[in-house]
This record gives sequence, C-alpha cells and structure tokens, in this order.
Amino acid sequence: MSSHQDYLRAFSSHAQTLSRLNGKQRDPSSLIQEILECWSCSEEPLERGICESEVSWERAVTDFLTWLQTLDHENAAYWLGCLYAHLLPAEQRKHQAVYFTPPLLTEPVLWRIRNMAPKVLLGHIVDPACGGAAFLVPVLEVVLRLPALKAMSPEARMSHVEKHIHGADIDPHLIEITRRLLDRSMAKDIRVTGQFPQWDLRVEDGLNAFDDLNGKVDLVVSNPPYRKLIRTEIETLADQRLRSLCAGQFNLYGLFMGRALDLLRPGGHAGLVTPMSYLSGKTFSHLRSRLIAEAAVTDLALVHQKGGVFYGAEQDAVLTILHKGAKQGQARISAISKDGKSLSLGAVKIEDQDMPWVLPRRSEDLAVLQESSRWHLSLKDYGYSIRVGNLVNYRDPRPRHVERPPDKADIVPLLWDSHVRAGALRWTPIGTKERPSWVEVANGAQGVICRPAVLIQRVSSPEQSKRLVCAALSGAFIKEHRGFIAENHVIVLEAIDPKITPERLAQLLNHPTVDRLFSMRASSTNVSIYELQYLRLPDVSALTGFIGAAEVL
Repeated sequence: MSSHQDYLRAFSSHAQTLSRLNGKQRDPSSLIQEILECWSCSEEPLERGICESEVSWERAVTDFLTWLQTLDHENAAYWLGCLYAHLLPAEQRKHQAVYFTPPLLTEPVLWRIRNMAPKVLLGHIVDPACGGAAFLVPVLEVVLRLPALKAMSPEARMSHVEKHIHGADIDPHLIEITRRLLDRSMAKDIRVTGQFPQWDLRVEDGLNAFDDLNGKVDLVVSNPPYRKLIRTEIETLADQRLRSLCAGQFNLYGLFMGRALDLLRPGGHAGLVTPMSYLSGKTFSHLRSRLIAEAAVTDLALVHQKGGVFYGAEQDAVLTILHKGAKQGQARISAISKDGKSLSLGAVKIEDQDMPWVLPRRSEDLAVLQESSRWHLSLKDYGYSIRVGNLVNYRDPRPRHVERPPDKADIVPLLWDSHVRAGALRWTPIGTKERPSWVEVANGAQGVICRPAVLIQRVSSPEQSKRLVCAALSGAFIKEHRGFIAENHVIVLEAIDPKITPERLAQLLNHPTVDRLFSMRASSTNVSIYELQYLRLPDVSALTGFIGAAEVL
C-alpha cells in the first residue's frame, strides 16, 4: 500500500510538469474542470484512456489523470485540490490560505468521531471552509457506509445528504470542484435515479455563512485557513463574539474555531485541524477560555513534523475534537507521524483558565508531568522579573564597539544570544564586527540592567536538544561593569527579590526535567516571555535534592 510520502513524491512530479501548462492553454480552474469532466465520464473505477478521443489532452494531463485513477476517492480528491492550489498564483494562494487536509489527518479525526459519537454523522454536518472537499468527501464516504444510509433507497439516500451535508468557501471554483467530487461519491445513486444531488454548497465566507444553522449543527469538520489577520480585518468583524476572541496579531483559523462553537448544538462535536499555536500562544488566550467554557476538549492529536504532511506548507498541526456543552475532563493526547501512525501519550487535565496548556509531546513526557505535578511556584515567586533584551540591532542608534574605548565612560557590555551557553556566560571584552562587546549609553540608560540576572536564548531551532539555554550573570559582573544591555534575542530574568542566586536558577532551568516541562507548554521554537511566566517550578526547599538528582548540562 502506498504511503502519503509515496503519493507526495508522485504528485510533485506531475505538478511540476503541469505547472508549465498553466497560463498557456488553461487557467487552473478550467484545467481542473477538464480533468473532472474526463473523470466523470467513466464508471467506477476510471478506465485508462477514457475521453481521450473527445479532448486533445497534453501528455502531462493524461499522465496525471491516469495516476489519479489508481487512487481511492479520498486521496484522489485531496491531490486534485492540491493541483488546483499548486497552479494558483503564489500571492492568491497565500491570501486565501489554500492548503488542504490529507487523508492521513482526516481519517483519524473521523475515526475518533465515529467511535465517540456515531449518531452525529446522521445529523447536520458543516465544513465552513470546504474548498476542494478534502474533508467533505471523507465525511460523505463515512456517512454512506453507515447501516442507516445503506438501508435507504437511492432516492432517500440522496435526499438525506442534500439536507445534511453543508459547505462554504469564498472561492467559487473550489466550490464547483467540491460539488463534482461529492457527486462522484454518489455516482451509483445518480445513475439509478438519473438525478444529481442539490448540494448545500455556498460561495460565502464561512465565518458569516449558515446563520440558519446556528446552534443546530451536529458535527463541524474543518481545516480552516491559516494566516495572520491585519488590524482592519479584526476591526470590521461584524460578529462581536468572534471579534472578542482576538488579541494581538490573531490568526484567521482561531475565528473558525470560534465559529464552530456557535454552529454546534449542545451535544454536538467538532473535528478541527489547525496549527498548534492556539494551545499556548498569548494571542489565543481568549479562544482557550471560550473552548473550555463552552465545550470539552476530548482529544488532541499532535503532528510535530512540519514537512511532508501538508503539500506546499511547512506546518505543524493538531487535531482537536470538541464536545459542545460537555464538562471538561481529561483530554486524550496522541502524536501522529507523517506516515499516519498514531502513538497514545495518555490523558491529561486541560487548564481551566486562559493559561497555556501543558501537553505531553512524547511518551517520556508522562514521567515529567508526574514528577512536576506538585510544582506550583513561578519565576515571579522566585523573585525574578522577565524581560526581553532592549537593543534591536538593525534600528538602535547607540554606537557599538568591538573593544572598550579608553575615553568612553558611559559604556556597558552588550550581551548577545551567542554569549549564552548552558551553564556558562561566554562574553569577552573583545568582540567582533558582527557581535560588538560594548554599547554607549551616554544619552540615557534605557535598557541598562544593573542587577544580577539569568540570560536565556530567545530563539531556538527544532534541531536543538534543549529549548531553555540559560547562563547566570553574577553580581561580580555587575559590580565590575555597572550594568549591561542585552540584545533583543536574549531574555533577561532580573533578580529583583531573589530567593535563590542566578547561578542556582540557571542550574535549575537547564535541568532536563524543567526544559521538557517548558517544551510541553511552548507553542513555537522561540522562547516566549508569556510561556515562561507560567512555567511551574519546585519549592525552593526542594532544590538541593532535585538538582542533585540528575546531571545538569
């Protein structure tokens, strides 16, 4: 059986060839429509060469259609949508966020829904961002396999899906593709009845569509568009409930998650594929609060591998299952690899406020959660304040120097992220042109820190074994230099009323258990001040035994 990666390699080859036809003889929508016309000419499955006498096909189109015929309907629908997205102008694809959900992600969503609440599959099902039918086709296939649907006559079955399957998208071409792909799922009944279903597919923004179904929907499934919203988009949102979700630079997908809550009836379910950022990012704090207040998060399946899952996008993802109106209990956590394999990571309690959620990312994290279950202190409790380095290199006008000029009195050390190593500060009085060691502060002491501190690298990468890379800056350093300035890629934990020394705190933060605990709360590879504020730490009285229990890197 071919894997998603096998399909990806084959599709990439076809897409590169077909992209050379784009704009010469057919635009993306007309090319896809011609492929669909040819596809719909045949019986199931498609027979090679069908329609070749009716249309003058380029070899590349014929080859792609031949490959498409070898796939099951869910995969064929997905890769056909990907072809349309691939052929769009890059700017249009980015603005509309035209990226589709592969079957390796729709299948686990629907498997969970089918096992938890099979009755919702007989009710109203909505995808408010249905373009390409990457979710609606798998949903319809599942619905058609239900015993209740099998027992219906072709006419009754067609009537049922017309009334209960709903979709919306702003792109009329994607709506037409969706219509044709749904028709193909109903091909047998179409041949028997001689009629096509009158699908409820709306060329409309999914955030505004289906007011007639508010509070009546049994199941919402969606892979909503992902892109950051600009201020005017937020200010012009007509729906006050959606606008109240927004904080900072909000992402469009968060609005679709809020819309799913409004569409669902009490007891209804949602299966959503989104980025992981909503799990802990500060801008999603209002969304997390609303999800917990109005539904139970029953399942979270994490997809950490950014490459090789979504065609044309490097994106982590999480599969979220919501149960509208249910009381929040423990959520089942799992991890899905890019070949579709699922690993159970146990069940955890979801935070009942707007704070970031702490979730295991791998099997050994369960032991970390157990070990830290009684930790309740924060960096603030330890007597440290958190701030980002004040100097932004490309726009700060203050003069910098590789070495300390002998005639400059108002000058302090400049600390960069490259100076911060786990357990040691690597600053030297002689820097480089790219990383000067000194900065003048003659025109004001803005950003100068005059207390001992712990420094943390603010930017990390997925390849790093640790997220928290920390070094202490001692009182002796402050006494010698009268203070320092940190560059913007450094986080400073300033000792305001310290309960432990910076050296001790750096040792604690560099501990593997603390590092993993932070990683389970973090939404990106960068170290966030917001997430550091919620990092749980042990009681000060327990530090001696804890830090001595494992090697400190």
